[in-house]
Amino acid sequence: MNFKSLKEEFALLWRFYVIYILFGVAGAINAPWMLFYLNAGLSFTQIGIIFGASTLVGLLAEVPTGAIADVFGRKISVGLSFLLLGLTWLLIPFFPQFIPLIIIISIAQLVSTLRSGADEAWAVDYLKQNKKSSMVHLFFMHRLFLINCGLIVGGIISALIVKFLGLNYIWLGSGTVSIFIAGFIFVFGTEKFRKPKKAKFTERVKQTCNHAGMGWNYVRHHPVLFMYVLGMLFLSFAGCTLGMFWQPILADVGVYAGWIGIIVSISGAIGLVAPLLSKWYAKIFKNDKWAVVITDSILIAGVLLFAFVMAPWQGIVLILCFWALGDMYTPLGTKFFHNFIKSKYRATIGSILSMVWGVSALIFFLTVGFVSDAFGMRAAVIIFSMISAISIPFLILMKPKGQKKQI
Repeated sequence: MNFKSLKEEFALLWRFYVIYILFGVAGAINAPWMLFYLNAGLSFTQIGIIFGASTLVGLLAEVPTGAIADVFGRKISVGLSFLLLGLTWLLIPFFPQFIPLIIIISIAQLVSTLRSGADEAWAVDYLKQNKKSSMVHLFFMHRLFLINCGLIVGGIISALIVKFLGLNYIWLGSGTVSIFIAGFIFVFGTEKFRKPKKAKFTERVKQTCNHAGMGWNYVRHHPVLFMYVLGMLFLSFAGCTLGMFWQPILADVGVYAGWIGIIVSISGAIGLVAPLLSKWYAKIFKNDKWAVVITDSILIAGVLLFAFVMAPWQGIVLILCFWALGDMYTPLGTKFFHNFIKSKYRATIGSILSMVWGVSALIFFLTVGFVSDAFGMRAAVIIFSMISAISIPFLILMKPKGQKKQI
């Protein structure tokens, strides 16, 4: 890439890139979230119920909020999401009990659905409207690069907060950054969005539901998207398992809570290089489909190995390798998914995919606590990573040949 094309890209996308840097900072600051809940005296069962309830709330809101982004505009949807999410994060350290956390985390999940799918759709369609579809892969690659820049800074901030202030204050830091992102979006965000004609509220609701229904029908009859969505239904167990247990397992082998932020910061540094290797990584495989199948198989195996970590260095190396591979693969996998989605359904189908993840997460959280409290967290890792392996046959059955690409 030459300087001229890079300058052109950032002239178009700088607003999105600032958002993603700050998003990385906010996410890294509250990185030790699982240890916060365990230190607050919650059991795995209680934590599972909290996130099961919040997942159900998000699941019920996912498609309507995604359709709202398509109908009313992505800028408003994404900005409002960050604003309300930041406010809920600020409440967490003041109410660290079981029942209040069910309510607070459920609200946080609800407002997060305003953003899921809409942020990517906003950027992709902005590029298409400016006749720069060729930059889509670069956008996904550089987006991940900049999120990792944010992780480096946020991880260091997180470690300092835990060391000098305590785990409670991670939520105050991340909440403040999230609210700042919302302000930035409302002030600097731009969207070439055609507002719908005035209509009654009931008509707007009907329009939103119809849009969501058309999006689902599009997925259901598509030979790639339908199998991909079914595969994600099971693959999400791997992501949930790692997210739930990597911190407790590291703590179990002697890793200090403040080191979680440092680990996330190191992952951000690795992630600066990994996405840049995305195009090289794609060339290893016969086609994008097999890149998806093989990489997801490796990631599932990585989650399974986490059950056998017995020393701090083993867990740290494994989690960093897992994230590095994920960073290298994400631009390819995301572009593969968006390749087959029409623009008018992009945010809605993104939300449908999030809804599928939500179904899996709901099942996971409502069962994982009981399994881990009864048999131990390592046994839970083995059981749920094996369930995630069911995704592979569905991914193999995808038939991208002959399908028209939309970007």
